[in-house]
Amino acid sequence: MSDKNPSSRDPKEKDTQHHDLAHSPRVEDSSEDEKSDTSHESQEDTEALDFFTADVLRQMGTLWIQQPHYASHWLEVIPEKTTAGTDSIEPNVFLVMDQFLIPASTLMSDFLEDSVISLDNDPQNPPDSSKRNSPRSRCIQFKDEPMDLASIWPRLHPIHGLLPTVPSLTSIIDAEEPDTTWEAMTTLPRIELRLPSPMHFASLLQVMYDMDLDRWEKTFTPTQIGDIVRNVCRLECHTELAVRCLEYYQRVREVEGAVPKEDPSIRELEVLYQHSLKLGVISGSNDKTRIK
Repeated sequence: MSDKNPSSRDPKEKDTQHHDLAHSPRVEDSSEDEKSDTSHESQEDTEALDFFTADVLRQMGTLWIQQPHYASHWLEVIPEKTTAGTDSIEPNVFLVMDQFLIPASTLMSDFLEDSVISLDNDPQNPPDSSKRNSPRSRCIQFKDEPMDLASIWPRLHPIHGLLPTVPSLTSIIDAEEPDTTWEAMTTLPRIELRLPSPMHFASLLQVMYDMDLDRWEKTFTPTQIGDIVRNVCRLECHTELAVRCLEYYQRVREVEGAVPKEDPSIRELEVLYQHSLKLGVISGSNDKTRIK
């Protein structure tokens, strides 16, 4: 093992390493029968690789959320229901890395893995479209419209940190020797995601990247925890994220007047909380800890 500190390496070098790790082709087996027999094992290997890749990147200590030029997809997050009050809301636009989304969200995992299968579709063995067409997957879809960088760039969420302005980015791409890293961003696949509460997605995306549950919990409030959990449930996020939400709710629900119990999202959360208690996902508590 090298003694070199990973965090001291050039970020582009890091990305090359994780890209090779995540996307390098597997050694081909000469026997078609053996390929067929081990297809299930290969799927499990892929899932394990996704978890491993994201883990390694987290351990590097780099804020990958602020390295959007290494992204794999554009992601536009919009309200699942358009009402009079949300007609003028622009989508929140993010540049995301699938290495973090796949292990953190079952919905994202199924959607992105199905898309990879469809790209290499064998007419003799069409991919199973049941996941893509199921009600749970109707909130997410690929967008075919051509990329309009000038209109979409200003709508990038500030979670990405400081980015080039549209004029300077255009000059980078249009230069005689353009930066191919930024130029490639214009051709990234675009995904539209409809969520119950898009305004709470940025903090959820960040915890998908860094798994810093303590930092994420600091963004919770008793009046908004129901909306946060709606997003977690819609994306079918990692169990650790759901449990952290339930533990927070367990504390604040015992504080008189802290939680708006008539709010539909809180009523849904209460049902989920009671169900989780029965299943032993969380333990009962009489600890009336004050809200932080």
